Amino acid sequence: MSKKLSNLKLASLAVMALPDQRIVALRPPQYETDELIVTGVEVDDGRTLVVCSPKSPAAGADLEAQYHLLNLLGTWRDNGQISFDVPRPVAITRSRKTGGALIHTKVPGTTMDEEDFTRKHLAISVGRAISSLHSMKTGELATLEVPYISPKGSWMHYRATVRAARKTNRVPQNLIRRWSNELLRKELWDFSPVPVHGSLAADSFIIAGDTVMAIKDLARVHCGDPAQDIAWFLAAANEEFFDELFNAYTRARKITDSAPLLDRAQFITELNLAIWLLESIKQGNEEDAQEAEEMLRDLASELGDSINFTPPQESEAEVVIMPDRDFWNAETSVISESELASADSDSAKEDTE
Repeated sequence: MSKKLSNLKLASLAVMALPDQRIVALRPPQYETDELIVTGVEVDDGRTLVVCSPKSPAAGADLEAQYHLLNLLGTWRDNGQISFDVPRPVAITRSRKTGGALIHTKVPGTTMDEEDFTRKHLAISVGRAISSLHSMKTGELATLEVPYISPKGSWMHYRATVRAARKTNRVPQNLIRRWSNELLRKELWDFSPVPVHGSLAADSFIIAGDTVMAIKDLARVHCGDPAQDIAWFLAAANEEFFDELFNAYTRARKITDSAPLLDRAQFITELNLAIWLLESIKQGNEEDAQEAEEMLRDLASELGDSINFTPPQESEAEVVIMPDRDFWNAETSVISESELASADSDSAKEDTE
């Protein structure tokens, strides 16, 4: 189906969903992703609405969840509970044949891009907006059944990723050691889950001048590690922009010791390269796998470590990756003895397959 026909299809969905509105023209934004087809439509009162149609049942479920989440966030914005706006849902249609559509308002402003990372006051506004999102009460999201990932869950996920990266024999062993040591730092995993965006990037923000007006693309919102949202900017923004953003964020959240959060964001940023490598290998995309491998080499060099791809002896690897049992038995432990034993058993099974 051509892009024009796809946009016309979405316009027809809007006509069916909004019988009291007259659609007069197609308007930006118009784009397509792996999950969605999106177009803007102009209605006869001059407003532009955005029509999003899913390409799969999973994407349709995400749109359904977004519809309810946007309604809740819109109410919080109207009540002054958050500092940023969100697209306001107008209608949602459900259809097995067409996949249905979510129709929401277009927030005034422009989409932020990486060229804006030179503006100090914008960095401060972005930091405050992320802080506002992370300061929402997790209990209020519980009614929407958004995913909840505990510190224990985060730790186990990252531990599994480090193990999988080690098995490829394509990640410098000094990086494996570095990441394993981060997993052993108890203070890093003693955090309270908060509402996080989950897929933040520059174009997640609608801005006007140096002010964040809205945050969009909320399909991956969940309660989890705040460092996940910080990590993207740590990797993509220049040092000055990030410092302003992070300082504004920590001031707004009244964080007195920000070192664990920053170190965890750095850990996530580095590990994302390993995740890219693993996904590329899984998809059989050797070109991307080689690029990820090269970036991992560069990272190892940048950290001042020698490059070594020689797999360690199994006993040595276990010492590196396995925490001391007493580490998890303290009062602030992130994972219990039985849960760790279960995870070890599952990992052992994977190793023999």
